[in-house]
Amino acid sequence: MKKLILSLTVLSVIGFSSCSDKKTDDPTPGTTTTTTKSKTELLTSAQWQLIAGTIVPPITIDLFGQTITFSDLLEFEGSEPCNKDDIQLFNSDGTITNDEGPTKCDPADPQTTSGGKWAWMENETKLQVIDDGDTTLITVTELTATSMKGNSIMEFPDMNGDPVNHTITFSFINKK
Repeated sequence: MKKLILSLTVLSVIGFSSCSDKKTDDPTPGTTTTTTKSKTELLTSAQWQLIAGTIVPPITIDLFGQTITFSDLLEFEGSEPCNKDDIQLFNSDGTITNDEGPTKCDPADPQTTSGGKWAWMENETKLQVIDDGDTTLITVTELTATSMKGNSIMEFPDMNGDPVNHTITFSFINKK
């Protein structure tokens, strides 16, 4: 269960694709030029907060004899406000930092922890995240200065222990 939550947290840290433009003043009066930020610049210059996520098919677990089904990534990760304001930072050195955000669930917990490492793959269409020896490959569907979206396939056993592929789709906003 801890590995699943860690993997989903890593997933909830990611997703991307298009670029945003930034207009800058040109030395010639009355004209402007457009510079495009790279995907790495967009990814590393933001504070990403998960705002939506789906799990298809839903994940069903037996928790102390009670069957629980999750189809909402935010619900799966914990519906408490202290979990909903967490932020992920993709650092330019290829590391990820998880930040507890303004509301910590446990005041004794550190404000930030390592979230593993990241790297672009397949001509910057997929993001590879490695954390605690687990590798997750995220298909990037949107990346702008203000939002990012993506999806990934994750294998998780059903109630009989048989492996099932689940598509995790998520959306983030830049809290910066």
